Amino acid sequence: MYRALYNYNTDMQGYLTFKTGDQFTVLDTKFNDWLLVQNGYGEIGYVPKNYVTKDEASQSEVLKSIDRAIEAIHFQAVSNEGAYTQKQRENLNKLIQHRKNVTEALREENHHKLPATSPVSPQSPTAKSGKHQTDGTHEDSLKQQAIQEKRSGETKESKRASKKRAAPAPPSETNYCQEQITPNATNMEDGVTQTDLPKETIETASSPFKQHSELLTFSPQKSLNSTYHVDISSLLVPPHLGADLVEEVRRNTMLSYEKSITAVETVIGMIGFRIPEISPVLDKILSTFHEKKESSEEDTSHDLVRLNELFRELKSRKDDSQQRSWALHEDEVLILRLLQELLSILENAKKSTSRKALASSNYECVYELVQYYQMETRVKLRLLLLQVFGAMCGLDVMVISVLLYSVLTTELAKEIQASVNDVQRVSYTGLVLMMIFSTGEAVPANLHDHLNEDFVGFLFDVMENPPTPEFDDQATDILVNLILAFNLHFQEVKDNIVMNVLASKGTMKVFTEKLLLLINRGVDPVWMFDFEPKPPNSLLKFLEDMYSQPATACLLYTNDMRVLLDIIIRNLTDLTSGDKVRTSYLYLTQLIVTNSDYREDCHRLEDLRKTLNKILQEEEGSHIDKDTVHFIFQSCDIFS
Repeated sequence: MYRALYNYNTDMQGYLTFKTGDQFTVLDTKFNDWLLVQNGYGEIGYVPKNYVTKDEASQSEVLKSIDRAIEAIHFQAVSNEGAYTQKQRENLNKLIQHRKNVTEALREENHHKLPATSPVSPQSPTAKSGKHQTDGTHEDSLKQQAIQEKRSGETKESKRASKKRAAPAPPSETNYCQEQITPNATNMEDGVTQTDLPKETIETASSPFKQHSELLTFSPQKSLNSTYHVDISSLLVPPHLGADLVEEVRRNTMLSYEKSITAVETVIGMIGFRIPEISPVLDKILSTFHEKKESSEEDTSHDLVRLNELFRELKSRKDDSQQRSWALHEDEVLILRLLQELLSILENAKKSTSRKALASSNYECVYELVQYYQMETRVKLRLLLLQVFGAMCGLDVMVISVLLYSVLTTELAKEIQASVNDVQRVSYTGLVLMMIFSTGEAVPANLHDHLNEDFVGFLFDVMENPPTPEFDDQATDILVNLILAFNLHFQEVKDNIVMNVLASKGTMKVFTEKLLLLINRGVDPVWMFDFEPKPPNSLLKFLEDMYSQPATACLLYTNDMRVLLDIIIRNLTDLTSGDKVRTSYLYLTQLIVTNSDYREDCHRLEDLRKTLNKILQEEEGSHIDKDTVHFIFQSCDIFS
């Protein structure tokens, strides 16, 4: 740490203006007469060496100053879209090395040594007459002398020197290279140096030094006239303060949980940037975001409390016999408001909070909402309930299991068939039903009593022959995804209801076109959630099932079949060894050349042969992939 002996004013870019007593952390000493420093505001620039001296400060105080400098550089880069200049990177490296040196010195420091929390006042100079002044009168005399100097314009006092060292004169073009004070600036961890110089104010009109092009141009406007040193080491940050702040922001602004975190972090970061002295406390607050709350503390969360209240209110509405009466509909607005608030919290609250509310009492609230959906006949409320079910599915995989084994699946299947002319209801119902089947989980034994071949055939008929002109592509896409999801849970092709319906209906133009578009994009439309275990790719699973038997292996038109082969060859070429998707495409290739009429067309046979041979020649290739290629070559004479 260094301390200013005199005032210094400058308007040159890259140089710092400072007052007597200001403290600095030295970053570079490569110039003879100038020091690259960082002050208490986080500003970085050059100061004249003969205007400062080493200050008696504890190693911990030095560490705080270094940390402020590091944070100032980081915040400046953040304001510049995260880009660091070359000079900023150099300064960061110097500060990090400096901090490492100070930390090592701090470990070896005598634990009984008292740290200096503020700059030490210089000792009283020895007068020529040999008389000594007391410490109590020295400050007053210096202040009086400074006032008299300013009034009379005399500078005699600035030339007065102690017996140990002479006070430096203001820098000028003739003497700026002569150092009046020579602190050891390169050894940052040396002991402190006590100076006997008077604290006089030396005014200069302008700096005679030439401006260096490599100087750092970081000088935010000061909001204070002097540096204040606040001891904040004793301040205690309450646990979970960061999480509590996020909850308050969310409760009062209705922002989502993620956006509330961003808001709190932004505000705290800006305060730390503007007031570097308190940044250590702010860092402690930010660290509390990651501290896990106790179960009892989570129970007091505003979102959790409100979710439980909403579930209780909706249950009371369900249990109210008047609610189910056709004659009473005046409570529709109230229930709509309850469901809208419930949906908003489920979509925007902290996910763990919502999951805890849903899992309460073995997911009783989910069962209650399913029963309410059965009883409710008003379309507005049913549509809103479907949105609530969709939000629940995205939060907890157990909710999907609960819904799959509830009466909701059959209820939704009936609703699709009953409201086929209502595009919105079909879309909402089909989407939730697709979510329920998206995990590929084994279904209840009696499910196929309702979701049988008639139901699957109905879905195919609606896609091929829309009931109304308003039945758009979006609704058709949802039904395609529903069939792909429903097909996931069939393990044996002979028991696959979807394949049986396909075999009986033959070629379906709309469905196959949609299927090829999805295959070409390479994105599984059914995979909506990151739950484990991850289900199979619904597209590849469907194609594998379709080409597993001759009855469905020839459903595609010739041109569609060629497009599919182009996609397969492209993926076999692009994907690397060990990729499970490539293994699936190889298995699909085996099924196509074995069960379809590919021998009659042999589309891109030579390209396919080269691709398969390349897989065989891989030095570290997958054994499964190579075995599949060998089987293809041995079972299909067209490759010989």
